[in-house]
Amino acid sequence: MDTLCNTAQPLCTRCQANPRLPKQRWCRQCLTAAQRERRAAQSAAQADEAPAPVTHARRQAMPAVTQAPVPVRPAAAQGHTEAHQHAEEPIQSALSPEAARALQH
Repeated sequence: MDTLCNTAQPLCTRCQANPRLPKQRWCRQCLTAAQRERRAAQSAAQADEAPAPVTHARRQAMPAVTQAPVPVRPAAAQGHTEAHQHAEEPIQSALSPEAARALQH
């Protein structure tokens, strides 16, 4: 029994003139035209819609922040020692003299 092989490419179902793209129903021209029409309709629908109003949160005042002075600890109190530092050099205290006297009593 002779079987005839259908080797002809199927035609586009939209224009019926051009061969279909592989695994598609339409040819490239029809597929591109359909995409353009879909995008144009979508952008027209978006243009017709009224934009949603923007809601803003209430603004809160930022509290005033002031920079407080930070006491500086001497290098020896921080655990840093330098090779050129001698034992007879006094270490500067980060405390005021009145505060240092109060701590000593």
